[in-house]
Amino acid sequence: MVAAEAKRPRIYIKNAFKTVYWRFGIFFIGGALAVGIVIPYNDKTLVGILAGTSTGAGTAAASPYVIAMQNLGIGVLPNIVNALMVTSIFSAGNTYTYCATRSLYGLALEGRAPKFLRYCTNGGKHTDQHKLWKPSEISANTTTRYFAGVPLYCFLIVMIFPFLSFLSVSSSSNVVLTWLVDLITAGGIID
Repeated sequence: MVAAEAKRPRIYIKNAFKTVYWRFGIFFIGGALAVGIVIPYNDKTLVGILAGTSTGAGTAAASPYVIAMQNLGIGVLPNIVNALMVTSIFSAGNTYTYCATRSLYGLALEGRAPKFLRYCTNGGKHTDQHKLWKPSEISANTTTRYFAGVPLYCFLIVMIFPFLSFLSVSSSSNVVLTWLVDLITAGGIID
């Protein structure tokens, strides 16, 4: 998705993917190693949770990372980790919203979605600037962007689904989930 927006995707995307393995190695393996060093195998909190004699099994309190933070005795560390988690979750949500909006907008440009989804914040005009170009029509010197503004209606339709997740807060969320499953199943049968 991002490769279509990059100036030189063969160079930049290739370099970005090379760093993915280093990130996994440093963050996941390094994090597990650090926690393994900080928490001894016979830590009373960890042993108690695993044996079932201590409360917190099945919650965040059973996480080795939480136990390590408690053992270190740094009171602000859990708050810092929570802030990093919120930032990470927001970043992932932002990425998925961007991808879904761009995909829906692309479908509208190809005529596979309703035309009103072509509306952008640049005045709502669908000009030749928005047309899909064939690879043979794009020269190596092309720096023009093929879209302008934010596809507003695509964004609003995409944002309906995250807001539907707030229905799970209600005690009757099971009813709503059943309705959604029934709607999707009926749509599949009709299709």
